[in-house]
Amino acid sequence: MSMDSKGNPGKNTLLMSILRNISKQKQTRVLTIQFEKLATRFGVDESEVLTLFNQMKNDAYRQTFLSTPYRNRIILFPQCLRHPDCEAKSDKWGHHCVDCGRCGISRIKKLADGLGYAKVFIIRGGSIIVEIFEKFRPKAVIGIACDKEIFLGNLVTEKYDVVSQGVILTKEGCYNTEVNWKQVEKCIRSINPSTDKESTEKEADAQQ
Repeated sequence: MSMDSKGNPGKNTLLMSILRNISKQKQTRVLTIQFEKLATRFGVDESEVLTLFNQMKNDAYRQTFLSTPYRNRIILFPQCLRHPDCEAKSDKWGHHCVDCGRCGISRIKKLADGLGYAKVFIIRGGSIIVEIFEKFRPKAVIGIACDKEIFLGNLVTEKYDVVSQGVILTKEGCYNTEVNWKQVEKCIRSINPSTDKESTEKEADAQQ
């Protein structure tokens, strides 16, 4: 634990401690207004506070997520990750990848489909998430987005008791954004070996 010149816990240690306690709780909606105050108090950018919080939220949900079979998971991509010449068709649920190969979404979608994920969405905005949860009833979700959108998405997952893992964009914006695709793939593949084995056995029994 880092200490200041007077032997008290340093501000970074205190900030981490506060965020760690918050991340372990549900119903964090009431704390949204506190992030700006925390940032001001500890002399850091609000986005840094959100990043730390989202990372800790990932840690808090991690083991439950790993114990959730692929078939009970969905993936939410933001439309800003699409290639400028994307040929995807659209409807109320967002854009539907046609595997043109111009961006990484196509490859990741094929991976997720092969693993047995319930659904992959390319959404226009966070407002559709509630409808997705109500219709498709996932138990876990992987969300790829900016820090603020991942934080807001966590408010929805808590309401619907869906465990989440967020992957933060490496380049934000409303257009031509970027993400670490290796990190996305690692997150999608991650699962407890026992969960993977149990899922495979159940699927084999169902096919007999």
